[in-house]
Order: sequence, then C-alpha cells, then structure tokens
Amino acid sequence: MIVGTDVSTLGGIAVLFRVLDTQARAAFVLDRMARVTAQNDFARQLRETKNLFTPCDRTGDRLEFVNPIAQRAFSGALFAVLDPTGGTKQALDMTLATATRPLLAELHPVALPSATPCPPATCAILILTHLDMVPAALGARLRMVFSLTQRETAVAASLASPRTETEIAEGLNISANTLRTHRKTIYAKLGVASRAEFAALMARLV
Repeated sequence: MIVGTDVSTLGGIAVLFRVLDTQARAAFVLDRMARVTAQNDFARQLRETKNLFTPCDRTGDRLEFVNPIAQRAFSGALFAVLDPTGGTKQALDMTLATATRPLLAELHPVALPSATPCPPATCAILILTHLDMVPAALGARLRMVFSLTQRETAVAASLASPRTETEIAEGLNISANTLRTHRKTIYAKLGVASRAEFAALMARLV
C-alpha cells in the first residue's frame, strides 16, 4: 500500500488533508483502478476499521469495501467520475452503509501535477464521513452557528451519533423527559422537525 506519496508535493491537497483530519473525515487520492496514491492520517486509521475495508494485505494498494453492495456503488461512482466521456460531471455523491458503520461519501475528480504518480485528470479524491464518529469541532460549530447553550451542545452532539435517545439520556445522566425538552429546543433553533432532518444538517455541518 502506498501510504506516503509526499503530500507536500500535492499543493492544495495537503491543505485539504490537514483540514479533513481535524474534522475526522477520511480522504483518499485514487486512480482509475482504485489504487491509493495518497491518504490523510484519518484515512489510515479508518482503513484499519474491521469489516469496513478489505485488509491491505489482500488488496495491496487498492481500496476495496468488504460489503459487496458498497463496493459496487464505489466502483461505479469512481468509473463515472473518471470516465472521459462523462461530459461535465464534476462530482458524484453516494451513500455507503454497512450494518453497523454508516458512511457518507463524495467522489471528486482532481487534476494533479504531472510529477505525482497519477497523471493529470486520471485521479479522484474520495472523502468519507464516518457517521458513528462525532468530530470534536462539531460542538464549537453548533455553539457559534446556532447559539446553543453548553448543555444543548452536548445533547446535539449526542443526537448526531447513531445512539438511541435512551442511550443518550443515560450517557448524559439526564432523564428522558429532560432530553426531549432539550431536543425540542435544539430542533427549533436549528430549524429542523425530525431527527432525520437533524442528521442531514449535521452531515453538511461536519
């Protein structure tokens, strides 16, 4: 596996990698064969997640999802983004999910300098957001953008996880009624009406 294409030679990609690391998001630079030519630190960690990616010792430097449905979606999306007959398509959004590890994924075509292992216009950046993980920066963003209190921020960050409300209330050491009260206030401040709408907003925010 090529884990160390010198990211410093990739210009803006290096900046993107640093930003995504702070947001607990994985980024892979891939060629047409799904070979990894560069990845950020969080991507390295995520690649070690059990039952998400096929182990590197079986695929070499190629990225492959364990879930066959996710793998087909990924392969199709990569081909669509890098297909030279694809016209003006600039990006392809897809949602990948396993039974226990939901992901949001975005694929973007990228032109890299000719000095890099991938020739220009033959690479793509795959950005993955692991929905089971709440970035540390999320709380600060919620407070700044939506004027949530400290307690509301803690509740909102917990609601962004896949835990049930019973589990959240127990984790925060509050009653179910108190949680519902906080949730109602949070939804009003964020302008959402359900946890599904809240989750969609959080996915954009992170």
